[in-house]
Amino acid sequence: MSTLKTGALRGTSGTADSIQLHASDQSVTFPGNVTCSGTATGFGDADKIEEGNTKVEVTDTGSNGECNITTEGTIRVKVDKDGYVTMPSKRQSAFCVRHAAPALSLSGNDIVKLTGTSGWQAFDYGSCYSTTTGKYTCPVDGVYYFETQLFTTGWSDGDLTRDLVKITTNHGDACFPRMRQSHFDSDTDDLAYWTNSASVLLDLDAGDTVWVIVTKACGVDIPTGSYFQGYLVG
Repeated sequence: MSTLKTGALRGTSGTADSIQLHASDQSVTFPGNVTCSGTATGFGDADKIEEGNTKVEVTDTGSNGECNITTEGTIRVKVDKDGYVTMPSKRQSAFCVRHAAPALSLSGNDIVKLTGTSGWQAFDYGSCYSTTTGKYTCPVDGVYYFETQLFTTGWSDGDLTRDLVKITTNHGDACFPRMRQSHFDSDTDDLAYWTNSASVLLDLDAGDTVWVIVTKACGVDIPTGSYFQGYLVG
């Protein structure tokens, strides 16, 4: 077998090396583009990117037309045959917390600390809502949607309920309720409850907090009607 020893290869009309051979570590450098007309082998998995302890692998699952992106052995992103993208290992942050008995008794400007995070249509994906503080903490920078509705009690005929319910943040009040002002009327307000709601779309940073307050003393009751919910839009 013959051996050719050289440090580089250059075309006859070239002005720079096309292939560089490095004796120190037996590596080869191709300064320009490389075209392979046959089958290249021995290069590892072309669909994997590895750096340190992190490995990213894109896998075509075959007959069902899905494509998965995997890191650390766990599927992080799944694209199905129709183009829908899901994250099987971690849902986008979303929560719906409801009132849990007993009824709350609140003073003006109190935070409404709802505690029902499980059971009928109650959840907290990402565990970003604190039942202790009544606040939601944003896990990442992004646009978020929040909504609240409260069944309030403790009213007498003629009581003014102006801007009773507010969604507020560590940056200040985010929105007013849908009904800015009303006088309680036991003949028209069902079962002595006065209901109001608010919703808002916010651009927030990771670590920002969001919560609900009432501006006047009242009670809060009814799990199906009193809730605070929201989710990361993107």
